[in-house]
Amino acid sequence: VFGLEGGVRPGTGPVTVKTVEFCQLGTIRASSLFEVLRAFPTERPRFERLVHNRLEESVCTQVSSRPCFDGMPHHLFSKVCSIMERRLAFPGEAIVQQGAPGESMVIINRGKA
Repeated sequence: VFGLEGGVRPGTGPVTVKTVEFCQLGTIRASSLFEVLRAFPTERPRFERLVHNRLEESVCTQVSSRPCFDGMPHHLFSKVCSIMERRLAFPGEAIVQQGAPGESMVIINRGKA
């Protein structure tokens, strides 16, 4: 499951979702979703905003677990979270290039690189 709608909070660990009554639902494979987004590039920013809104709560929690932020005062950590640029990276998209100037810290909130 790469996305789940309906009240499951990101970062809460393994989840089993069971129905309590008859449910009508839809599913889409991640590869199919990415294919559709490639076919409709003008809709990608809108999709990204929707995902950002859903994941926003988990960003600071994930960042706070990084050792480089241990002991940072809360007010400073909150400021760091507020200036962090959020974006999505789709499969195959480069997020860091070897040899490029190191001008940013990249923290992956969800997914693998």
